[in-house]
Amino acid sequence: MMRKRLYEALSDLASLDFQIKYCVNATQEEYMLPEEMVESAISTIETVLSSDKQRTSYGDSELEALRGFIKVAKERFEALDIANQSVQNLILRDSNWSGIRQAAATCLAHLERLPHA
Repeated sequence: MMRKRLYEALSDLASLDFQIKYCVNATQEEYMLPEEMVESAISTIETVLSSDKQRTSYGDSELEALRGFIKVAKERFEALDIANQSVQNLILRDSNWSGIRQAAATCLAHLERLPHA
C-alpha cells in the first residue's frame, strides 16, 4: 500500500504530461496544486524512512534514492517563487521545478519493484 502511494506521488511529479493536464490545464473538478504534489511525495517518503517496518520493504539503493529525492526536492522547492509566476510558467519553464521533476524520475528509476495493487 505505501509503495503504491509512493510510486503514484513520484509518478505524478515525474510526468510533464500529468502536470500539464492537472496543473496547467486544470478544471474545477480535476486539478492538482504543484506545491501539494511536492509535499505529498516528501511526506510519503519521510513516512517510509521513519518507519522501521516500512524501511524493511525497500532495498539499500531504493532508500538512498528516496533520501536523494528528498534532499533535491526540498532545496529546489525552497528556491521556487510560486507566488510570483503563473502555474504554466512554473511547470513549463522554471528550472527548479524541472529539477524536482527530474529528481522524481531518477528516484522512480531506482525503485526495484512496481507497486502491488
